[in-house]
Amino acid sequence: MTVTIPASWQDVAERVQKDRAAAIPPKWVIPPAKLDEMKRSTRRILDLLPSLLSHHELQITDLEATTLASRLADGKLSCLQVAEAYCHQAAVAQQLSNCLSDIFFADALERARELDRIREETGKPVGPLHGVPVSIKDHIDVEGRRSFAGFICNASQPVKGSDALVVEILRKAGAVLYAKTTNPQTLMVLETVSNLHGRTVNPWNSSLGCGGSSGGEGALLALHGSALGVGSDIGGSVRVPAAFNGVYAFKPSSGRLPSSGFECTMSGFESVAGTFGPLGRSVEDLDLFMRVVLADEPWLREPMLAMPWRSQTELLRREKLRIGFMAWDGVVMPHPYITRVLADVRAKLERAGHEGNY
Repeated sequence: MTVTIPASWQDVAERVQKDRAAAIPPKWVIPPAKLDEMKRSTRRILDLLPSLLSHHELQITDLEATTLASRLADGKLSCLQVAEAYCHQAAVAQQLSNCLSDIFFADALERARELDRIREETGKPVGPLHGVPVSIKDHIDVEGRRSFAGFICNASQPVKGSDALVVEILRKAGAVLYAKTTNPQTLMVLETVSNLHGRTVNPWNSSLGCGGSSGGEGALLALHGSALGVGSDIGGSVRVPAAFNGVYAFKPSSGRLPSSGFECTMSGFESVAGTFGPLGRSVEDLDLFMRVVLADEPWLREPMLAMPWRSQTELLRREKLRIGFMAWDGVVMPHPYITRVLADVRAKLERAGHEGNY
């Protein structure tokens, strides 16, 4: 009788990490000795980007998603050159911060070529995200890829046969998918570390964490390796990484966005309801994401709130708001820098004509 000895978790993690590393094209691999030297030279790994990418690539990846979408739609940039720049920058970001869980650059470049061909033949973009690179949090389903959710056991699961609905809508709008980003094991953790993928570090200070659970998204966006990211949130999982990494995020109310198609810890646990949410480099990018997804009327395919996106910009220009502030809860006094920011926000709102009440 032949006895099969299961691989240890260390063996599984090593295999997954080797497969991930092998997906980076050799021309974008930083020599190990050089990488070690660079990481020792500074904790602020953001500062290493100019020495690892071309000026032209950095010009492209410095563009916010809203601006990028406009230039791609006008044909001022090709989808292929944008995809190549973002794939290269994402490869660099991975080697500096360990922010990617899965890499499929070849698929992205093929899709970019297809989008360029369609625009050349029709004279029109396929949708509002034509050619915009979008990264996806690890546990959200992408067809043909695995959703690990940080668990060793999920490394042996089959690849997903379909996209999550939110991913399907983004593809339809013209988004180019190229990578999935790290999250912690079990997801509901405010740092990003797992036995499967290791620890993701903060681009501003590599001795610190990047937040969680959408920490890979936060780090990748801070390193300009993504134009727009899709995360998920229950108790801060897009908001904390945004705060830790200096980017923007929005947690919609539960039921506002389609939420099917993901790997989770406790399926059917309805008393703690999470939601998908965007991460980006500007508030305008978050607005773009919400407009695109809800314009597709996903409530016709999934039980959720049937409500189009309502931008608040015009409302804020027309009406004065009264906003309540709670400086502290009477039990635990916040740190001084938190109370300072609250006071700063109140002052800015009052200067804009609104009323802030404590």
